[in-house]
Amino acid sequence: MMTTPFKQSLVGATQRIDRLIAGFSAFVVLASTLVLLVCLAINVFVRYFNDAGGLSWVGELSAFLFPWMIAGGIVLGVQRGAHIAVDVLTALLPERIRLLWAIAINLLVVATYSWLFHAVVGMMDIVAIEISPMLNLSVSWAYAALAYAALGTAACSLFIALRVMVQGAAALPQPEPEESGL
Repeated sequence: MMTTPFKQSLVGATQRIDRLIAGFSAFVVLASTLVLLVCLAINVFVRYFNDAGGLSWVGELSAFLFPWMIAGGIVLGVQRGAHIAVDVLTALLPERIRLLWAIAINLLVVATYSWLFHAVVGMMDIVAIEISPMLNLSVSWAYAALAYAALGTAACSLFIALRVMVQGAAALPQPEPEESGL
């Protein structure tokens, strides 16, 4: 498949943006996991030695951080092709049809998750007035994780579709065997 300099720069740009998204998502997963584990461990320690109970704000913190941990994992899963997929029938298709199918599915994901992003941003405006009692944070921060997951999924799916259009089957993400259960 012949590529033009424009196509090469397009693929390069999508790969660079993907790396930035992956780095941010990995940071979100790691940071939220570490903060949650440390706070939960401290809370267990405080509960053990304090007759009055544990730290009440830890429960609220987990309600804010857990969605971000999941959102980061969702975006990483999309990039790596490690999301849920049933591809038994698509494997039987001729390569050209399979590539068109992959492009169509990714573009459908872009449209669907773009709509979801728009809907979640609207919800964030609605719930912005709800404030958590202990941390004094707007509930919209937790909804922002869903917005990130939707936007990240849409962007990564668009980049996958563009790369498949330019590079063919080689651009499809291939999950690691230990991630796919194969």
